[in-house]
Amino acid sequence: MNTRRVVPRSLGKLLAFVLLLGQFAIPPVHALQLPADTTYAANQSIGDDLWYLIEQRNLFLEAESALSRREMKRFRRLRDRLEGYPLYPYLEFAEISQQLESADSDEIKSFLERYSDLPLAWQLRHTWLKLLAHRGDWEDFLDVYQQSDDATMRCQRLRALINTNQADKAMHHVEALWLVGRSQPSA
Repeated sequence: MNTRRVVPRSLGKLLAFVLLLGQFAIPPVHALQLPADTTYAANQSIGDDLWYLIEQRNLFLEAESALSRREMKRFRRLRDRLEGYPLYPYLEFAEISQQLESADSDEIKSFLERYSDLPLAWQLRHTWLKLLAHRGDWEDFLDVYQQSDDATMRCQRLRALINTNQADKAMHHVEALWLVGRSQPSA
């Protein structure tokens, strides 16, 4: 009979340590309850909130999937169920971005206003400004434009001012944009 150890000594110690820790393990989330005197979510357990967040996350993923398959009726139904979900603005952003060519300018402006503190607003604004400049829609361009370090956007703003009969406002900024020590992008 072979008397060699099947488990190396160091591995055996590690296994014993892990089993010992298991005796002091933290109970599962659904077993944790807050004290009755708290007002946390009407004294719901943490587990209930966790399951609610998991359900919302699943709805969010379903909504993203529906949008990518262009199932707009299903997408909007799912999106509306997620109105209080922290990632809700991302669904709105994805929908507007997908339809940017035909999107209503008031809808876009409303999004930019509601979510002005999110990076999504900057991203949408930048993309939309490029589209407006390409179209030559200078009035909307000027309505949405915000000061930028992007030389192309600054140049487009000057172009918009000139094309909306506000050349006098543009001329004050041309020299600063023109006289730099490097080539500027084509606008």
